[in-house]
Amino acid sequence: MSNIEVVGLGALNIDHLYRVERILDDGEAVVNEAKSFPGGSAANTIYGLAKLGVNTGYTGVVGD
Repeated sequence: MSNIEVVGLGALNIDHLYRVERILDDGEAVVNEAKSFPGGSAANTIYGLAKLGVNTGYTGVVGD
């Protein structure tokens, strides 16, 4: 890795997205599809910049 232009500092999260047809009256839902994506504003920004060709670095924590 050379000449890092941007360094991100932050928490690395996982976003869980669930597709449901409807929310049931008692607050439960039947999940038709579940997906997980990496998240966290710093991580997402660094990922996007790297895809654009910017030399990036990342420092952060995972979990507790």
